[in-house]
Amino acid sequence: QVWLVVGLGGYTSAAVVRAAIARGIPVVLLEQNATVGRMTRWLARDSAVVCAGFEEARPQLHGETPVTVTGNPARTAFERLYQARQRRSPADVAETSLQRRLVILGGAGGARSLNETMPQVLKSLGNRIADWQIVHQTGEGQLVETEARYQQLGVSALAVSFIDEIASVLFASDAVVCRAGGTTLAELALSATPALLVPYPQAADNHQAANARVYQAAGACRLVDETEHPGNLSQALTREVDLLLTDHAGRQEMTRAMQSLARPQAASDIAGAICEQLCGVPREAIAA
Repeated sequence: QVWLVVGLGGYTSAAVVRAAIARGIPVVLLEQNATVGRMTRWLARDSAVVCAGFEEARPQLHGETPVTVTGNPARTAFERLYQARQRRSPADVAETSLQRRLVILGGAGGARSLNETMPQVLKSLGNRIADWQIVHQTGEGQLVETEARYQQLGVSALAVSFIDEIASVLFASDAVVCRAGGTTLAELALSATPALLVPYPQAADNHQAANARVYQAAGACRLVDETEHPGNLSQALTREVDLLLTDHAGRQEMTRAMQSLARPQAASDIAGAICEQLCGVPREAIAA
């Protein structure tokens, strides 16, 4: 017997969620983005609760829809390292290395525009990246081409198709260039890594750009919207990467802003919302 259905969004879950609603089975919906997805908008009024990753999602839903802003759950390694850092003193986490690290994340499938432009961007910065270690995660199928671009331009960079220990890498990095998916941003907030966000331009309803603007408004990142730079993305990225890497005080401000956006209890809050529907026990009592 099915006691409850959790809908994670997207068309693949729509049929199951609709079937559950038709049978009177409680439904909990998870909305990861600042722009509410079509499936969530369609089904939210009939759900028991919507767990939202962003406060900005609330006004996009019908006023009668029960919404709780939990934030987006992160991988366990990020939560563990976040808690470990919280137990350390400020002196322990002070910067001690003269070499800094920039991580470029293409995601599992690869961000082709970043893979194609970032080698030239870093070449253009010349000596300004002399003290930076460059780690570029290309995604599957784009490693060889990206490595070749760096080699041809004479830029020293470690290119890999995938980073297994991404949490420990980001917690030990000084800046990141990446997309702006909801989970990615939740994990950046936990690691407090200053970021240049380049939202995926083909994302449904341009939701990554909406996510990025929330973080930009909080002072946690810089932003380059590909749709605003047709044909000259490299120039826009060069300007923003230069500012990200050379403005040390700005990165410190971004670190503090990122920390303010962290929601380390997101996963447990979502679990509490689910248990509340299953057991009828308020999540505060479950947490206690």
